[in-house]
Amino acid sequence: MEAYARYGPALRRKCERMLGSAPDAEDMVQGLFLDLLRRGEAEQELPYLYRAATNRCLNLLRDRKRRQALLQQQDRARLPRLPPFVPPICNSALESLGRLRGRRARVHLLFSVAVGR
Repeated sequence: MEAYARYGPALRRKCERMLGSAPDAEDMVQGLFLDLLRRGEAEQELPYLYRAATNRCLNLLRDRKRRQALLQQQDRARLPRLPPFVPPICNSALESLGRLRGRRARVHLLFSVAVGR
């Protein structure tokens, strides 16, 4: 395939600049020429190939961002929503606190529980 030999290095450099990765750029250019071969349009001119490579790179970058956002949403959804841990001694203190009236008594009780007295 003459077009790949002639334009492949230039397209790889362009894709590498856009993607920041030589292996991804190589995959992108090979995929482009593979699709052209399947469609029987292997011999294209450079402007068409540059535009096609640019579009593929932009699509990959867009899809990466979208995929990353979806994975983060999925991770957040998977995390169990556990109630905060409250030691058993605090549970009894909180029950007592609910029965007490007045702000001063509540503060004293919470302080006593916090220092362990």
